[in-house]
Amino acid sequence: MLLEENKSVTNISLAGQTMAGIDGDGGAEKDGVGGAINYLTAHGKTLWHAAPGTAVVVELGHNDWFSSTPADDIFDSYVRFLQSIENTDKMVSVFCVVPVAAKWDYDGHQNAHGMTYEELRILVRKIAGTGLCKPVETSGWFTKDDVYNPLIMSDALHLAAGGHRIYKDRLLQALSKY
Repeated sequence: MLLEENKSVTNISLAGQTMAGIDGDGGAEKDGVGGAINYLTAHGKTLWHAAPGTAVVVELGHNDWFSSTPADDIFDSYVRFLQSIENTDKMVSVFCVVPVAAKWDYDGHQNAHGMTYEELRILVRKIAGTGLCKPVETSGWFTKDDVYNPLIMSDALHLAAGGHRIYKDRLLQALSKY
C-alpha cells in the first residue's frame, strides 16, 4: 500500500491467532494487542507524530468461529478488544471488516455450535452496531468463482496475490466513504 497508495501500514496480525484464545493460548485480547494498537496510534491523542486520519482496520473472527467459540463469547471478546483501543482525541478511526466470502459459504460448513459463516458476518455487523467501530461491508467483494480461483484465494480461504490486490482496492474504496 505504501508503494501504490502512499499509505503507511503496520500489520500486527499473527496467523492462526484468535480473539480470546483457545485451550489456554493467550489470544489477541489477552495478549494485549490493543496495547500495541495504542502504542502505534499514540493512544489516539494529538501529538506531533499522530497524524489525523489514522485508521485501525480490525479483521477478526474467523479463527474463533472455526474453532467453535460460542457466538456470545466471540461478541464479548471482540467488544472488550475494541474497548481497549484508546482514542482520547478521536484521532483514530476504528473499522471492523465483515469477513469476506470463503469456501465455508459454499460447502455448507457450520462450526460445532451450528453457526454458519454468514452468522459470523451478522455478528461482526452487530459488533459494529455498538459504535466501537465503523463497519466495512464486504458483500460482493469476492464471488464464488473468485473464492475457488487459486490466483485470488490460494485455498478458497486465504488471499493469494490477486486477492490481496482486489481486497486492497475495495478496502480503500470502502474507507473513502468515511
